[in-house]
Amino acid sequence: MTNQGGIIFSILVWTAQEWKEQGLITQEVAQIWKIGEQGDKVFTIILPGDVQYDTENEEQTRVS
Repeated sequence: MTNQGGIIFSILVWTAQEWKEQGLITQEVAQIWKIGEQGDKVFTIILPGDVQYDTENEEQTRVS
């Protein structure tokens, strides 16, 4: 989801195995939360980290 050209959050879908192997370490280095599971899928929401963008780039600064 974006707000005035910036990313507010992203939803990522992991396999259960990927989440089991990488979820804890990812939570240590990023603002990510598990929001649900269905079958072999794990759904997460992640906030942007140190986001940088070019203020001269119309695509990155466009207001929707």
